[in-house]
Amino acid sequence: MAWINEIHYDNAGADSGEFIEVAGAAGTDLTGWSLVLYNGSNGQAYGTRALSGVIPDQQDGFGTFALTFPIDGIQNGAPDAVALVDAAGQTVQFLSYEGRLTATNGPANGLTSTDIGVAETGSTPAGQSLQLTGIGRAYSDFSWTVPGDDTPAAPNGGQAFSPSGGEGPEDPAPPALTEISAIQGTGQRSGFDGQLVTTRGIVTAIDTNGSRGFYLQSPTGDGNAATSDAVFVFTSVVPAVEVGQLVEVTGTVEEFLPSGAAAGSLTTTEIVATGTNAYTVVDATPEIGVTTTLIGGTAGRLPPTEDLTAGASFFESLEGMLVTLAGPTAVAPTNGFGEIYTAVAGPDGQPYGTGFSARGTLNIDGGTPSFGDTNTAGGDFNPERFQLDPDTGVLPGFSAPAVDVGARISDVTGIVNYDFGQYQVVPTQAFEVTAASSLQRETTALTSSAGRLTVATYNAENLDPGDGPARFTTIATELLNNLGAPDIVAVQEIQDSDGPANSDITSASQTLGQLVQALNAIAPSGVEYAFVDNPFVNDDAVGGEPGGNIRNAFLYRTDRVDLFETSLRTVAANGGAVTEPGSYADQATNPDNPFYQSRVPLAADFTFNGETLTVLSNHFTSKGGSAALLSEEKPPFNGGEVQRAAQAQAVNSFVDGLLAADGNAKVVVAGDLNDFEFEEPLGVLEGLTRIEKYDVPGDDPIAATATLVPGGERVLNDQVETLPEDERYGYVFEGNSQSLDHILVSDALRQVAEYDIVHINSEFAAQTSDHDPSVLRLKIGGNTGTPGGTQGNDNLRGTDHDDRLNGGGGNDALNGLGGNDVLLGGPGNDTLRGAAGNDTLDGGEGSDTADYILATQQVVVDLAAARVSQDGQGGQDRLASIENVVGGPGNDTIRGDAAANRLVGGAGNDAINGMGGNDAINGGEGRDVLRGGAGQDNVAGGNGNDTFTIFAADVTDGTVDTILDFEGAGKPYSSADTDILRLEGFDDSARLTVASISPDGSRYLYNIVDGTGTLGRFILISETGMGLGEGASDYLFS
Repeated sequence: MAWINEIHYDNAGADSGEFIEVAGAAGTDLTGWSLVLYNGSNGQAYGTRALSGVIPDQQDGFGTFALTFPIDGIQNGAPDAVALVDAAGQTVQFLSYEGRLTATNGPANGLTSTDIGVAETGSTPAGQSLQLTGIGRAYSDFSWTVPGDDTPAAPNGGQAFSPSGGEGPEDPAPPALTEISAIQGTGQRSGFDGQLVTTRGIVTAIDTNGSRGFYLQSPTGDGNAATSDAVFVFTSVVPAVEVGQLVEVTGTVEEFLPSGAAAGSLTTTEIVATGTNAYTVVDATPEIGVTTTLIGGTAGRLPPTEDLTAGASFFESLEGMLVTLAGPTAVAPTNGFGEIYTAVAGPDGQPYGTGFSARGTLNIDGGTPSFGDTNTAGGDFNPERFQLDPDTGVLPGFSAPAVDVGARISDVTGIVNYDFGQYQVVPTQAFEVTAASSLQRETTALTSSAGRLTVATYNAENLDPGDGPARFTTIATELLNNLGAPDIVAVQEIQDSDGPANSDITSASQTLGQLVQALNAIAPSGVEYAFVDNPFVNDDAVGGEPGGNIRNAFLYRTDRVDLFETSLRTVAANGGAVTEPGSYADQATNPDNPFYQSRVPLAADFTFNGETLTVLSNHFTSKGGSAALLSEEKPPFNGGEVQRAAQAQAVNSFVDGLLAADGNAKVVVAGDLNDFEFEEPLGVLEGLTRIEKYDVPGDDPIAATATLVPGGERVLNDQVETLPEDERYGYVFEGNSQSLDHILVSDALRQVAEYDIVHINSEFAAQTSDHDPSVLRLKIGGNTGTPGGTQGNDNLRGTDHDDRLNGGGGNDALNGLGGNDVLLGGPGNDTLRGAAGNDTLDGGEGSDTADYILATQQVVVDLAAARVSQDGQGGQDRLASIENVVGGPGNDTIRGDAAANRLVGGAGNDAINGMGGNDAINGGEGRDVLRGGAGQDNVAGGNGNDTFTIFAADVTDGTVDTILDFEGAGKPYSSADTDILRLEGFDDSARLTVASISPDGSRYLYNIVDGTGTLGRFILISETGMGLGEGASDYLFS
């Protein structure tokens, strides 16, 4: 019988006198025993010290033995641990300080440590230690205390060994029972954190590995759906209980956060009951059991589908509880950890959620921009996902079946817990597939021809010769069959010729050569591929698998295109071209270079049908270090986003240089950009925003800072956004389908481009890569002329084909008619009407208008995002330098930007928001909802019952909006032309007061006030004003 009794690992100055003391019964032979030290950052053992000798009798049959360590011999990170291992190799104790960790090797492999709850710091005086105090004869009789004077190889001060143990008349009585629901509470953290509690419940599951312990659930609960009725009891060893038993537990409530957890991860409430007699079986066969909570189906609880905060609260209310998921359907394939993300069946029996694609994945949708964070606020990141995570420690012998997206699964019963930033259900009963997925791997319809060139992007996921010939053949087959033998392939994650071996080899000629050999061996007659390696790779300076020297490269068909071999270059930090191999030392040594510790782009020029095409293969820095979606960080940190934005800025500047030399340059930017189409790096790459003051404090780019500056000219067009929203994915992560891989084209190619993401990997358990490839088809060599105007006021009309109209100077009217058109207004106040097709409307200088008056359906315009997601004729448009919008006859949604906009709704019930700037807004016909936003705005409702909305956030700058035609005050809302004023975001005490009335009685200045003074003000032009004091007829809403 022995235990760890005293530890010293940190003090002011150099860590001197470090030691670990073991105590136990006198006469215990420690020969063959050892102390194994563990590092919390990776769970790895970093040192082993053998023990020897016999514990002396120092006090009442007990004694101590101390093992000293050299200066800084015991690590003092957060956390670190020590395992006491007996002569048989069994871990007797696994204790940690400054947190808990799970061992990943050595004798404690798979065990989770017990945090002793006290710690030393860099200011702890030398000569002090952490030590057990109290009276007793076993480890559980004592308690760890804060640093005190050390006593190595002697009983601690405040510690007395007693053959009869520590019990006596002065021992405190056990605390009264506390209900589990009270311990859990309605919040994410327990109000009992750090307190000793006693509770009772039914054992619902036992975990025999990792965090060893059992789940305890109240058989009755409190009837409150917002509180969990269950809790995990951590015992550190396999507990002596059985499922179904009524057990009483006494222990300390702890909010547990595992080591290595994702940034911002939530804690889980548990009871630490590691002492002797910490739990007892009250009734081995109780008459009452636990009611399993049903999730989904016709009678079960349904999860939130969009708001992550609501989703976290939903799962928190089920933490530790036994649940049954009704008929889940896989929304992601079984991953390498044996996990399956699913959606439960809804009341109609179909998968329940929002954002489903036609193929059954759950797509994400971005929300409010937040540079450096993931844009989750107001977006849809699918909190309705349920992760199934079989654990052999809970259900021995069971593992998840390999399924593809769309597979139907039998009801799943298990325990809800949280790990690695994700809530999950750990099955307590086996489940099975009831209907296999019917999905088939796609084959693109975008193939090359005499006048059409195809460009693909393919992430080969750490390809090197060590993967074996079969993988090379599989990739070659996919390129030829599923991707239609593309003319140019931008490839990423190609490793050097000896893969992860840490040598001085940087060339990938063997890797690429083996892939080309596999392609040409099975290619149809006449199809011949060659490769282009990246000569700008610095050894051990590009991230990825250590030693692999991962890079971007090209494959190309020599029977279709010609390569300018002298055109190879990469991108400098400022966007310039680096042309000399071996000359890019700055990327390897300068942390402020955006490509530091990341992959450098590869640019090359190809010719097809007499036209030159510049293609860039890219692989931006990863999202590693991102905070979990269901986390304390709201919005969650987007790891590497600032560096990706700086990389995007460099590539954008490189493209600007190409366009400065040739305004009609044909440029394709392709690759794994590691971010979504709605995140800030893509806007920077396109040219809509820019990065300034990029800086890396120290040498870790994840800490980079920069300023995101809005406003700019679009020079690249992300083809992902030309697809229907439910098709915008090529990667599935934690059950969310999303776009990381992109192909962008310059304006000279936009109107001749077609795009397809080819789903051959992300939806399937058997994957060649974790990314889906994509294909771009371009019409090259056809008529791409640009009808141009004069310096006067011109009226230009296109055709039903893909046109490019340039108004030149003057106030011009451009109408693209059918096709995917590019309309360039040039200088002057121009009116641009794209009509049908996916058009680009660039107003140029002046105050320019995007006109949708001929739309036949709803129009959705967002000037701030420079896009039209619905043009009212089945298309989607891109906008640049557009200040004004005219809607159509439908129920339109129009959103301005920070500039002064003129926004006209036209007929229909429109929703218009001016955003920033001094705007002029006119709802036109219909019942319109109008918001001026920030700035001094003039707002007119037009005919119909209109709602004028004033938000508190819009008036904090002291601006004054004018409502030009408020009508019908004092009349019922059913009357014609009766308007509503709606005040939003003000305190309940806010009121309106009349500040002044014009002499003719038609112009009212109102103050919005509360007890603190004037909150805001606005002008209302009306014959009767608001009719204050007329009660219900005021129509004031808050």
